[in-house]
Amino acid sequence: MRLLTSQDLVSRFTMADIVPMVERAYREEGFNRVVTSPRDQLRSKETHTFFNTLPALMPGLGIVGVNTYTGGNKSLPLVQKVMLLFSTEDGRLLSILEADWISWMRTGATSGVATKYLAQNDARCAGIFGTGKQARSQLMAVAAVRPIERALVYSPTPSRRKQYATDMSNRLGIAVQAVDAPEAILGEADVICTATTSRTPVFDGEQVRQGVLVNAIGQHYPDRREVDSALVARSRIVVDDRKRALQEDGELLIPLQAGELAEAKIEATLGEVVAGLKTGRTGDEITLFTSGGIASEVLAVAAGVYEVAEREGLGQEIDWQVDTDYWKG
Repeated sequence: MRLLTSQDLVSRFTMADIVPMVERAYREEGFNRVVTSPRDQLRSKETHTFFNTLPALMPGLGIVGVNTYTGGNKSLPLVQKVMLLFSTEDGRLLSILEADWISWMRTGATSGVATKYLAQNDARCAGIFGTGKQARSQLMAVAAVRPIERALVYSPTPSRRKQYATDMSNRLGIAVQAVDAPEAILGEADVICTATTSRTPVFDGEQVRQGVLVNAIGQHYPDRREVDSALVARSRIVVDDRKRALQEDGELLIPLQAGELAEAKIEATLGEVVAGLKTGRTGDEITLFTSGGIASEVLAVAAGVYEVAEREGLGQEIDWQVDTDYWKG
């Protein structure tokens, strides 16, 4: 069994490595070759604790496993995200992965896959709402699949958006500019990513230009949303998973409950698009992709990095066996 930490992986893999792993997960999803269930979310009001689990069985990759995570570390260096990866051949535990880096990268890579299939081929300008860790992986992923030459970033805090612009310019070697208002992004961006903690829409959907792709990834709660009903009404809608989206995505649930959206307007899942069962970008339509994260994304990345780790000796190999005759006493 191999133990892998974020430190084992961060210097070995780039976003360009991770996007194809997530793309493979969505292809498996599109062909119905994944057995999974929606995120199970446990909550405790008394302790303000949550515990989430996402299981998946992926015969095509030869793996089955579960992603688990909790919260409340208050920026302390504590392990809170752990994945267990098993073989479908003999049920053997292949790897225990500390999954903070994997979770960060696969979230960005999912938008990378969506951008590959749903954005215009000549997209040159990215717009990012948010300046946190997830907002960084979003821009990394979009730049990995499109010839992005510049990016615009907005958040309510000037110092944070300026720091983001400096950091990401240095990281990606492109011009990243902090802007003072959402409208500056809406007027120029070809791909927009929302990666915020906002409970309410972060821009006016009526001002989004034709041909733009919006990747909404920051919220997966029924009573919160980052994009408004105007954008939803104007967009072709693609989701990571229909069942999950109709349980968690306030972007869709709020207008559905208000009678402003028909469920039939959700045209496709990303898996159907990647598998070629539904069309991707068809012209100058506005496309909205909503994603809250599904288990196959994480498991596919875990399987991908595990395969490399076995070959190259990354992490720690542990000889962990069970004496199955313990019951004999």
